[in-house]
Amino acid sequence: MSLRPRRPLSRIAFWSVNVAVLALVYVALVQPVAAWFVDRQAEIEEKTDLLARYERAVAGPRPGGGSVDVAGAFLLGPTDAVRSAALQEAVRRIATASGARVLSVSDLPLARERAGIVALRVDMAGSLKAVGQTIAGLERGTPMLAIARAGIRASATRDEVAGELTPLDVQLDIVGYAAR
Repeated sequence: MSLRPRRPLSRIAFWSVNVAVLALVYVALVQPVAAWFVDRQAEIEEKTDLLARYERAVAGPRPGGGSVDVAGAFLLGPTDAVRSAALQEAVRRIATASGARVLSVSDLPLARERAGIVALRVDMAGSLKAVGQTIAGLERGTPMLAIARAGIRASATRDEVAGELTPLDVQLDIVGYAAR
């Protein structure tokens, strides 16, 4: 017994049904799976392009010159005290180079509440130019720092430092991030 029909009309019907079933399988199964793969490939390409843009942004020049050194972007040290000391040193270095005078530095409780964050309150005095350069240096330099709060007011005393009056008293809350 053979499954092949013997009459020409039966053969045409048999092949027509088989082609229709194959077309249905293609439309119902193969085409949606192929479309999913094409969509997935487009999504992967978009994310790859986005990653490449992020990498270029990190490696490229920053406003004001320089580039981000990811290795030096975070505070290093085995303990919070060591990282806090490194942050204090960086703040003093930047402020002194800008011509501002650091009056006091203290740890903020925020740093103790959140792991990986080192926060300081810095009181300093200086001219408008020195304070502006200090703030710019803090935000552009390494390690990467953020100024969470700034209070600037006219100084009650007018000290003369390097031939300039220091008309501003400044209090900054500075946050740095520890490497994990």
